[in-house]
Amino acid sequence: MTVQDSGRPIRPALMIIMMPLLLLGVWQSDEGRRGKLKRVPDGVWGGEHMGLWVEKGRARVEYDCARGTIEERLTLDRRGRFNVKGTHRKEHGGPVRIDEQSADQPAGYTGTLVGQTLTITVTLQDTHETIGTFRLMHNQEPLLVKCLSAR
Repeated sequence: MTVQDSGRPIRPALMIIMMPLLLLGVWQSDEGRRGKLKRVPDGVWGGEHMGLWVEKGRARVEYDCARGTIEERLTLDRRGRFNVKGTHRKEHGGPVRIDEQSADQPAGYTGTLVGQTLTITVTLQDTHETIGTFRLMHNQEPLLVKCLSAR
């Protein structure tokens, strides 16, 4: 038996009141899931021509003939992607001259984490030059061939 008000059941009125509350609850739980973003796990990530050492919200990058830094946490969105800024510094083989200047260049590091595999692309911000795309595995030492020839 339903209670009637002006000839209409009250049940639909309750639904009208409760629906926004239910939707708010769903929205909040979705926000909660998005709010708990994951991050790239700490440790060594290695592959051919690149190594990434993630520790305490930052990362150190080594390439065959370059190095870099990332000073922000590698936070993943809900699709497992990240997009952070850092630095990139070219290196060369042979001795380093006393007056030699080698400046850091601003670089963008974008990537995706799927399981224990991290795919990362490095792009110089000033020139938009892509340094490369690298596939790294967690807890694997990198395979680097450091520069041997002098410039």
